[in-house]
Amino acid sequence: MGRLNMRPREADLPKKGINPIWRGVGCFLFIALTVGCYFAADAVVEGINTRNRTQPFLPGGLRSGIPRQFVTLIDYEFPKPVTEVAGFKLDKPLRTWRVGFDVVTLAFTLFLAVIGFSVVSLVWAVLNPPKLGPKDAPPVRRKIDRNKVR
Repeated sequence: MGRLNMRPREADLPKKGINPIWRGVGCFLFIALTVGCYFAADAVVEGINTRNRTQPFLPGGLRSGIPRQFVTLIDYEFPKPVTEVAGFKLDKPLRTWRVGFDVVTLAFTLFLAVIGFSVVSLVWAVLNPPKLGPKDAPPVRRKIDRNKVR
């Protein structure tokens, strides 16, 4: 029997996978960062509009502030006013239920999310640098010719 036959095959070696807890943490981080970006975008647009009302600083057509365009997906009017929801009394009766989104806030959310996910990726890359596996080649070390260095 030769020396090469003594090494275990790759199929026999246990595969080291990622712990499922970290997948859950990543999913939670993805959802939390997206929702956080939405609320941050809404707060920033509202803050800009409030500040612009007291002292105008936006150019030309935006003198009255950043326009908000609410798109309604569901607009439901209840047959009779709802005064209690899931056992909780409401302060004032609920007559309509409106579901929708603001286009400007969603666009700004996309911008903030790209920046946020880039920062998270950069932090992850700094804290967890790639490690060489058994099949990876080490980095190439080049000899520096001192005669060509200025």
